[in-house]
Amino acid sequence: MKRKILFKAFSMTLAVLLIMSGITAAGAAGSTVLTQVNFKVTAPSDGMTSETAPEVTVSEKENYSLEWSGWSTEEGYEPEGVITFEEGKTYYFLAKFKAADNYDFYFNTEAEVEFTGTGKVEKVTSVVNNDSTGYSSITYLISVVAREARFKGMINDVTISVNPPMEGQSSAAAPKVSVPENKGYFFDSAAWCDENGNELQNTFRFVGGQSYYMLVNLTAYDGCWWNQLGTLKTTVNGGNIKGVLACINSTEGCWAYAVIEVTAEKAPENVVPYVELGFTPPKSGTRVTFDPNSYKISATPTADSFLTIPDGVDYTYSGYWSALWADSEGESISDDFTLFAGEKHYIDVLLKPASGKRFNLDYTSVSVENAEVVNAELESGLLYIVFSFVPEKNANDLAVNFDPNGGEGEMSSVYMPAGTEYTLPECAFSKAERSFKCWEVNGEKQNPKDVITVNADTVVKAVWQYTTTVTTDNTVDSSTSEVVGTLVLKDSKTGEETSIEVSRSTAASAFTAPTNDDVNALIEAAKAAVKAEAAKYGITIEDDALEPQIQVSDTVDKRTFNPLFDQVDENGDYYTAFVMGGEYAHKWLITVSATVEKPEHAVMIGDANGDGKIDISDVTAIQRHVSEYEILTGDRFIAADCNADGKISIDDATLLQRFLAEFNVKLGKQ
Repeated sequence: MKRKILFKAFSMTLAVLLIMSGITAAGAAGSTVLTQVNFKVTAPSDGMTSETAPEVTVSEKENYSLEWSGWSTEEGYEPEGVITFEEGKTYYFLAKFKAADNYDFYFNTEAEVEFTGTGKVEKVTSVVNNDSTGYSSITYLISVVAREARFKGMINDVTISVNPPMEGQSSAAAPKVSVPENKGYFFDSAAWCDENGNELQNTFRFVGGQSYYMLVNLTAYDGCWWNQLGTLKTTVNGGNIKGVLACINSTEGCWAYAVIEVTAEKAPENVVPYVELGFTPPKSGTRVTFDPNSYKISATPTADSFLTIPDGVDYTYSGYWSALWADSEGESISDDFTLFAGEKHYIDVLLKPASGKRFNLDYTSVSVENAEVVNAELESGLLYIVFSFVPEKNANDLAVNFDPNGGEGEMSSVYMPAGTEYTLPECAFSKAERSFKCWEVNGEKQNPKDVITVNADTVVKAVWQYTTTVTTDNTVDSSTSEVVGTLVLKDSKTGEETSIEVSRSTAASAFTAPTNDDVNALIEAAKAAVKAEAAKYGITIEDDALEPQIQVSDTVDKRTFNPLFDQVDENGDYYTAFVMGGEYAHKWLITVSATVEKPEHAVMIGDANGDGKIDISDVTAIQRHVSEYEILTGDRFIAADCNADGKISIDDATLLQRFLAEFNVKLGKQ
């Protein structure tokens, strides 16, 4: 049954009788009669829903206030379900205003309404003046037309889905959180916390029926940001918002944080709620051997001495094997090796549940003491766990350190007992214009996979080589050139510079040296391009004002290499000379600059993307410039400098947002 929102009929009848008797204009004894009400109504935007109340505001200086407002049908009934507003359609709501003490409303009180968007007051539906209580109110039926959603990149609605923890699970596992795709934001991280959002440091087990809290972090995609104007709606599936969603919009990124309350559920009776393994990392220098007959791999000490299962739990080792040494993908290792502190190693464990029990990774949490779980998956009812660890360092271990010798990158030091035989690894360093030649250990050259004996702290240094080229007379050249013109306008009065990238063009030449006379055609092409670009700004540039520069920016090498000999210079670098034959090509970069007096630009301030209008896409253009995704120059730079301070910053994006939201601000010089 529809519920009528209109107020009792006798109140309206009383008001009419008062008018007929001629006493309403005078009002109740000691009261002042109000004959006009002023308020502002903001029409809803396309895509918003009726779950939020209509936006109605009254000046604080008035002697009445908004008491209540709610969406309505045209007849004054409460609408069924949730309304999603569509641009251009008309919607209705009731707004009730309460008079201050000693004030009454005249029944035909006029309403002067300032609409953001299109709308009107349809009628007065109720007037209440009660002398005994001093309470007076008036209610209007108002129609509004939904507006265009101007903030296309603004996130108005957030949906977070959470899986409540199961009884017996450990908080060592992160909360399970997901968000819908293609909504302008994605799930970043989540952690267990207290009700104030402070992350919990100690682990605990969940108790069925009790409440727990998680801190959820969401990140907006590039070009999207959070609505901080008070209309951000948040829906949580599987929990409730405990703390207000806090939003951050900055040039570094846009994030949102929420504290969500969940209630722990009881795990199904036959599900193992948690798996915990005890693990003591082996010492550095432990030898691991592989038995091809049993396909088992063991260590001294054996696996059972450092990998244990607690007593009284509902799972045990599989009957096949307790643990296999593995790589990071969980693939078994079938070679003997030695564990060293500083290196990460992996173990694959296979567990089976007790009789009448089963694993379910939706409910079963997995943790390994002193190790990091890399992967856990079920196959045929068995639980496979891959975890990683770093062996413990012995008190007297020696260090093997890696020296990049001017290169870049990182290789962690490893530690081992004296007298250990150590296999040299592949080089993970890199060096500009060099390639790795070999390692140098105690003055001797060694290759990766060579074995050294470590009797003292040892430095393993990378040795680099580079190549000199010798060309033969029969080299065939098929050079091509890419002309990229950059116009630099420098104001002769202020010295201010503006860089403008010129459209790319291509040209071909049969000459290898850019200083050859025939390259003049390429220079002239670049001059013409920058002159044409300057003309767009109303600037005429004479040829003698252009200053071209040309250089080889890249060489495309199609030749074959024939090594001649190796030699070592005084720095230990290896030289390798080659005789080459075949084809090669150059790419040439031509930059043309000119000093001129920049003219005044007639641009629309705020039109950062240059499409002739000001909307939310211009805010995105400014943000992309600040983030250095797309640098604005020329007229677009001037248009994007919304506060006219000579630079483009996040302040310009904020000012433009406020302008679009119809705050009392202006663009340009303040």
